[in-house]
Amino acid sequence: MNSKKYELSIAAQVERDLRETILYKSSLGTFQTNIDAFIDHLFTGIEQLQYYPLSGSALENKTSVPTEIRYLVIEDYLVFYEFIDEIVSIYRILSAKQDYIKILGLE
Repeated sequence: MNSKKYELSIAAQVERDLRETILYKSSLGTFQTNIDAFIDHLFTGIEQLQYYPLSGSALENKTSVPTEIRYLVIEDYLVFYEFIDEIVSIYRILSAKQDYIKILGLE
């Protein structure tokens, strides 16, 4: 196991994304226990990035715009981040169903 734990930086937008995701799942009638399990899964994935920051896929493979942004799939959501200078910077959490390339300004 990798013992190095990299610094984590989480953008303020991530909190808004998470709040919107919870509201959306609630509006669909998702049980609170399932929402809680999703949040746990999400934070487990983010913690994984602190030890294995390259475990996500390169977003550059999905766009013609050069970018260092990577993404980690958590259920039907994507965690967008960069790993630069030994810091994992989390930028967004978006549904895989959204036009995330456009939302991230990479079209």
